[in-house]
Amino acid sequence: MPHGKREQYLANHIAVSFEGEFIKVVNASTRSNLTIHQALTLRDEEFDIFLRNEKTRYFTVVSDFKASYHDVLFLPPAKDKYLKKLVESEVRRRAPELQDFSFFYLVLGEAVREGKRGKDVFAFAVSNAELFQIVNRFSRHNKIVRHIYPGVFVLSRLVYSSVEMTDEPLLCVMESGLSKTLFLVKEGKPYFVRAAQSHESGLHDLDLDVHDINMTVNYCRQTLKLMPSQIVLLGNAYKKYETAADFTVPAVCMKAPYNVRAPKEWDVMDFIVPLSSLIPDKELGAANILPQSYRFFIFQKSILTYLMMLFLILSGLGIGYMKARVSDLSKTRGAIDLLRAEIRHMEPSLPRYEAGSREVHKLMPLISFIKR
Repeated sequence: MPHGKREQYLANHIAVSFEGEFIKVVNASTRSNLTIHQALTLRDEEFDIFLRNEKTRYFTVVSDFKASYHDVLFLPPAKDKYLKKLVESEVRRRAPELQDFSFFYLVLGEAVREGKRGKDVFAFAVSNAELFQIVNRFSRHNKIVRHIYPGVFVLSRLVYSSVEMTDEPLLCVMESGLSKTLFLVKEGKPYFVRAAQSHESGLHDLDLDVHDINMTVNYCRQTLKLMPSQIVLLGNAYKKYETAADFTVPAVCMKAPYNVRAPKEWDVMDFIVPLSSLIPDKELGAANILPQSYRFFIFQKSILTYLMMLFLILSGLGIGYMKARVSDLSKTRGAIDLLRAEIRHMEPSLPRYEAGSREVHKLMPLISFIKR
């Protein structure tokens, strides 16, 4: 398992992907290029140790979920503000076992089915119970998850931008442990997702992997009316390609994105899933499947943090003001004490002043007579 040396970097992002029995971690900076500073492959029991020692507080997570639903829905041509409700209602009808769930959707385009005009919408829903299992694991170590993405979405965007930007459908094959995910991509959007289990890692005749892929190609052509122009192999699907069988369409190996920089000892494609969530893409935010209640909790926590900082700043200013006032009061008190001393010094002369004042008062009639 490759391990990167632990260093601290400024303005970096950490992405974590849960891939079977392993957890991939990438620490990278996203300036002009995406530069990898740390890449780790951890077992489940090692991940909590990593979180406990890691100083970064915010994380992006990519996962293939167990309790999920994904499909292309044909919906009425409703306005966008009503479309979300329609998607949610349809998911509840089709996947009642999810009960409480979070979801996102992508409009694939206008469509006509049986003479009716509508919209094809790709919907992806995940049980909130599974999502909270993820965020709670981070919360135990005082970490915050800012984004949770389905692996098929981030990889769909990456494949579209990397395989010559073709508009033709692509059938992608990604492996996580003994699980293989096949997903159809067109213009960066997933149209179809299928998971399959294998007996061993890689592509082999014994697992009938190639047969399964060719059957999926036929399904896309016959049922979805989308014929893949290429099969794109990712991860161990191309690194352990050990079969003499042929695909029904050309197969290509996914290459590392041109704008990713990493030390030579790391194979970028080993960490392509977490990396794909860090490569800037304006449409990534739409697939953030964090539960709304968790987002609201994080929002409240952020507000409280800002208010606490404001309170501390105002307290500091208040203390400074009080110190200045105390200094002014000290000066005023000194002046008062000086006046009191002068008054005490003048007190012995007061009887003489009063006696003289009485003598002057007696002479006032005489003085007034002389002035006449």
